[in-house]
Amino acid sequence: MKQFYQSLFLPNRFFYVFAGITLLFLLSFPFSILMPLALAIFTLCIGLIVIEIYSLYQKDMLVNAKREMPNLLSLSDQNTIKIEVENNATILLLIRVI
Repeated sequence: MKQFYQSLFLPNRFFYVFAGITLLFLLSFPFSILMPLALAIFTLCIGLIVIEIYSLYQKDMLVNAKREMPNLLSLSDQNTIKIEVENNATILLLIRVI
């Protein structure tokens, strides 16, 4: 379970969305008409996150990665490191190698 939480990456957009939802909940105290809207948006966001986590961590996700590099890396010269990522899954993946 610890490995799952360490591998889960939450982008800044996640925190911005939930900060907006929190602000909407705070505004729903003086303006009670906003409470159903805040609950609906919160429920929608939680549902989308659960679906996305399920689709990313399912067992039949077929993504292969291979790295080719020299045995010794030079500190003074340019080193060529080749990374190949192959997506055999049925969903489109946008991957950023850092």
